[in-house]
Amino acid sequence: MRAFVLVIGAVVLAACASGGARSDAASMRCAPIVADSLISGVPVYPACGVTREARVVSTPMRPQYTPPAGLTCVSAVVEVVVDAKGNVIPRTARVVRASDPSLGSAMLAALPNLRYDPATRDGAAVAQLTSIGWTMTLQAGPAATAPARRATRPRC
Repeated sequence: MRAFVLVIGAVVLAACASGGARSDAASMRCAPIVADSLISGVPVYPACGVTREARVVSTPMRPQYTPPAGLTCVSAVVEVVVDAKGNVIPRTARVVRASDPSLGSAMLAALPNLRYDPATRDGAAVAQLTSIGWTMTLQAGPAATAPARRATRPRC
């Protein structure tokens, strides 16, 4: 059941990314996801279904991760539900994609340390399904020990 719910969440997020004017079909895609397996039947909104998206207010994510030798760029994206109090719900987390599976695992382990200003819908705090991306690029040569985090969407 959880896999089915997560697939639906991914479809909803993909549909909302298209933007533009909201037709009836778009309104349906941006409607709340309600599933007992997420957070006790509480509506969870995709990014397109909220007035203001959840925002990280804690120290940025710092996964405990060392890239394998030879990789110059690693990236991963995880999805997780942030509840109406701004807490990450770890049991809802999943790796969407990762160039190295151990980076995805490290990101999942770091999620409980994140705190958010919760998403709002019409002035009320709501739960939101959100994506978190992480990219590390490594310099070639002796200075390769200092990874640089890019704020852009993963490209490698």
